[in-house]
Amino acid sequence: MNYNQVSSNDKKNTKKVRIGILGGTFDPIHDGHLMIAKEAMAEYDLSKVFLIPTGVSYMKTGVTDSYFRYEMTKLAAEDIPGFVVSDVEIRREGNTYTCDTIQYYKEQYPDAKIYFIIGTDSLFSIEKWRNSQYIFENCTILCATRVEDDTEEQTEAAETAKARELNELFDADISFVHCTPIDVSSTEIRKCRKRHANDCPETLPIPRSVADYIYRHDLYDEKTEKIHLKLKEDEIPEFNPDSIFELSEIEDSIIPNKKNSVKLEGKLDGEISVLMNLYDLEGGKGEYYYLSEGEDKKIKLKCKCETNNQWRLLEVNDADEIKGVFVGKLEDGIFIGKYVSQDGQESAVTLFER
Repeated sequence: MNYNQVSSNDKKNTKKVRIGILGGTFDPIHDGHLMIAKEAMAEYDLSKVFLIPTGVSYMKTGVTDSYFRYEMTKLAAEDIPGFVVSDVEIRREGNTYTCDTIQYYKEQYPDAKIYFIIGTDSLFSIEKWRNSQYIFENCTILCATRVEDDTEEQTEAAETAKARELNELFDADISFVHCTPIDVSSTEIRKCRKRHANDCPETLPIPRSVADYIYRHDLYDEKTEKIHLKLKEDEIPEFNPDSIFELSEIEDSIIPNKKNSVKLEGKLDGEISVLMNLYDLEGGKGEYYYLSEGEDKKIKLKCKCETNNQWRLLEVNDADEIKGVFVGKLEDGIFIGKYVSQDGQESAVTLFER
């Protein structure tokens, strides 16, 4: 069957540079996502494929914090030529909409031909997406076929009929990516991880680097699930001017001298004194000290500054396991945010740059 019978022959069009876009929650990214992107690149001679983790999805709830999904996607793509990971949807405020992403890449690459890569399920729902007419007018849809041997003819007929319908209704340009089926889903990976929390998920159909990351950071594990469910930007407390104070319990002498470091001080819930020292910011390192009931402790941090001064500060132990996360914004020398502990308890945090 000629899958391209309802679209122009893009494989022979050499007038424009071709870029592909594959978006998704990637919670986590797996071999199926990567295979679709690779097949699309090879079959349609794409110069780049942008992998784009969603920001705030209006279609799904309970999604893992964008910081971790973005980091896993970077690990999965780091050794694949032509693959580029973008945080454009994570940085965008509000809900994630495909039409906005297409518009962004039209502006960034005005002379390129854009191919938007989707799965079969999306082919049957894309016309209901926000501003779908704009999507159809500004890119070619590449639909990855996912068929089983015993239903191949029936599935091909349904996909082709839907593609022809969208072409007639919206003048949509739709072609197909021919993929070998892989029985994998992010949902099943998360379920398997919860059933075998103490095992590194190296046998799952995900890149080994992603499996290691999931294991090190206790992702999809009941131990840290409460942390990830509560790490949402719109839940960060507002700044309380009454929280300004003099910090005297922790002495300057315990702060190591680090070049180009950022030092912050303040309190957790207005009670526990905290002093942070963020350094080697490109490498994402730091440490913080807290004083509670007369005992001071030093804890390692992994830090990342995102767009608009959004910070993620991961409290980790010597085994690199997450024990808590600070999330918030650092603006005008003031960090406003919250701390989420491993058991999901939240504490308001206001810190001031020293």
